[in-house]
Amino acid sequence: MLVDATLPLLARRGPTVTTAEIAAAAGVAEGTMFRVFPDKAGLLEACVAHALCADDTHRQLADAARHDQLEERLAAAGDALRAYFTRVGPLLDRRLLDPGPTLPDHTPERILPLLSQSVADLFAGVPAASLRATPELLGRLYVLLFAAEGMPTRTASAPLPIPEVVRVLLSGALAGDASHSDLDAHPTTERSTAR
Repeated sequence: MLVDATLPLLARRGPTVTTAEIAAAAGVAEGTMFRVFPDKAGLLEACVAHALCADDTHRQLADAARHDQLEERLAAAGDALRAYFTRVGPLLDRRLLDPGPTLPDHTPERILPLLSQSVADLFAGVPAASLRATPELLGRLYVLLFAAEGMPTRTASAPLPIPEVVRVLLSGALAGDASHSDLDAHPTTERSTAR
């Protein structure tokens, strides 16, 4: 209850959130918090660890593997990743993601490669010759896309439509029979002025 009440405050205010604000949001007396946590730092550490915990996301990614079609697997994975990074993004923005030395399994350095591997595993059964990149690279790209999307921005933008993300990931950015050489033969005004 304390952790759930603290996370939104922590995402908005960062470590400057006061114990009085946390107690009010949780509907408890301020002293009650210190029966559960030794100090404010202990509570904030527990909040960051809770937010970073990707156990549910890993389960959702494993469930995504049950879909027959790769597009369906990646769409389900996109939903899971979006939910995770929407929760974690504000904490990334506040640079609060050091859960402390007592929780080494709950660090971005540990979690991101595991999420990437879980997405790479969704490509199981796809012949390597039909992929333009390794499943590991595709997994990393997919995870990083949602990680970037989860970062709060100063301008509001609509979430990327997951079916379109999946289509571009699987088909590439070029339409039909277009090739990279076609792009060089017909530079756009934007590309011409950017050089």
